[in-house]
Amino acid sequence: MLLCGLMCSCVNTEPTAPFIESENVQFLVNGRSILNYDPINCQKYFDSQNNEFVVSSDNGDSFYSVGLSQIPDGTGQQVVADLEWTASLGSLRSKNNIVLDVVKIKDDKIWLWNAGQQIEACIQIIR
Repeated sequence: MLLCGLMCSCVNTEPTAPFIESENVQFLVNGRSILNYDPINCQKYFDSQNNEFVVSSDNGDSFYSVGLSQIPDGTGQQVVADLEWTASLGSLRSKNNIVLDVVKIKDDKIWLWNAGQQIEACIQIIR
């Protein structure tokens, strides 16, 4: 019982400050960076008809995709998303119908967060 209490107390109930303060388009799971967009070795894509945002490394060995039920227009909103990303050794991970909290919107970027799954995503709407 004590072990369960200790494990539960380690779950962040809010997104991390470095994530919120960063201007980087990125995707993190359990505090581990999956991919941080770098214009030198990455590409990003936004499909406005399907509300899907994708970042991929130029060599294709890592990527993440965030498909939203709608494009949020304010903080405090929640959106439903389908997520897919590369994990260790190139394996694929996905979460469908996950609820993400909109924690920040600035210009064309949206910071999204799910406490239960410890997922942090900053996406950029490309118009």
